Amino acid sequence: MTGETDPIKKDTIMAADNIRKDIEPGETVNSHKIPSPILLSGTKIMTGSGLMVVICVGKYSCSGKIKAKL
Repeated sequence: MTGETDPIKKDTIMAADNIRKDIEPGETVNSHKIPSPILLSGTKIMTGSGLMVVICVGKYSCSGKIKAKL
């Protein structure tokens, strides 16, 4: 959403949950330390493969909500 060009690792929800379990209470965590399973339209896959489930499109998507506010 911010136009970042740096690759960001994505992973499954289960993998993210396993990483969260290893974080100590009160530990500061970089937002990219826990891989998000969320992809936005237009995401480019640089390596690997995957299966995705579409959960919203059009005016209900993140970019659709932003466009509606403009």
